Amino acid sequence: MITPSQLLLASIILFVIWRTHAAYKKKNLSESFVAVWTIFWLGVLILVFKQDLVSQAAHSLGVSRGVDLVIYISLIVIFYFVYKILVLINDLDGKITQIIRKIAINEAKKRPHR
Repeated sequence: MITPSQLLLASIILFVIWRTHAAYKKKNLSESFVAVWTIFWLGVLILVFKQDLVSQAAHSLGVSRGVDLVIYISLIVIFYFVYKILVLINDLDGKITQIIRKIAINEAKKRPHR
C-alpha cells in the first residue's frame, strides 16, 4: 500500500527530475550532470517505495532505523559538497584576483606618464 508520505516524496522527486531536464533543455546543465542527477533521484525514488532495503542496510551497519542511516549518509554527502564548493570558491577567488591584477597592470601601462 502506498502511503501519503511516499506520494509526497515521489512527487517532489519527479518534480526535481522534471526541473533538471527543463534546465538541460535551456542549455543550463551538461548532459553528464543531468544523467548522474537523474540516476541518483531515480535511485532515491526506488528507495522511497522499497524502504525495507534501507532498513536492512541500516541493521547490517548497526543503525537501528533506516531513516537514521539515510540522515547520516545525507549529512556526510552535504558536508562533502560544501567542502568542494568552498574549495571551488577559493580557486575562483584566486583566478579573479589574478585577472584583475593583469587588467590593472595593462591599464596602468596604457596611461600616459606625467
